[in-house]
Amino acid sequence: MIPFDTFKNKYFFDIYITAETPIHIGSGEEGLSPLDIDSSVLKDSEGNTIIPGSSLKGVFRSNLEQILRGKNVKICDEVGGNPCINSKDRKKFDNEDSWFSHIEKNICEVCNLFGSNSFSSRVFFSDAMADKKQQNINYRDGVKIRRDTEVAAIKAKYDYEIVSSGTIFKTELLMENVEDYQVGYILFIIDMINNGLIRFGGKKSAGLGKLKFQFNIKSLNFDDITKGIFEPKALNENQIENLKKASIERLAKVGETNV
Repeated sequence: MIPFDTFKNKYFFDIYITAETPIHIGSGEEGLSPLDIDSSVLKDSEGNTIIPGSSLKGVFRSNLEQILRGKNVKICDEVGGNPCINSKDRKKFDNEDSWFSHIEKNICEVCNLFGSNSFSSRVFFSDAMADKKQQNINYRDGVKIRRDTEVAAIKAKYDYEIVSSGTIFKTELLMENVEDYQVGYILFIIDMINNGLIRFGGKKSAGLGKLKFQFNIKSLNFDDITKGIFEPKALNENQIENLKKASIERLAKVGETNV
């Protein structure tokens, strides 16, 4: 495991996300007036629609968890009060080296990449933003169905905003001090998204939320910096395929050893 107190590498992703179907990333706010939309999409102060970086990270993390659990790899349950690394245990160790050894031995595959309450993330997602001059926001009607009778509930009609298909969001992703297979994990999830296996936002059961990711990757490593090279270099197709291959090999290994 690569520690954080040394510099090994950085990977920079420039990502363009195209909505292949309409998408609804709800703001969580209901309209106050009867004339307002019941459920609006999330926008910034200038009216540009947003897919929050936290939402992107959550989708990537949860799907990696599902894949690893499918390989019978133990993934911690921090939300349920059973983390792989507990910061309260730090006082049990005399020095940083022994604490790091404890982390290296016990941290789960997912927390080692996406972080936890006790361990820093190696991957950072920026908000994905659409240009309000190009985005097209419409609205749809919906009806709440009672699960017990499977008929429409009384006064159950509502409406919600959607960002139309064809809208393009731009975002950036940064990875720091990562192994090849960890970059490959991100590429693996992107491939799943592009093949329609993962959708985003609300109303997915109504056909919303299918996205396509197009990206460029640049990298900067320790050897570059020691040579006075500070401009990240673009990765070619072969290098990207090798990163994907590293993730496939890692998945096979963790499935065999159940690390």
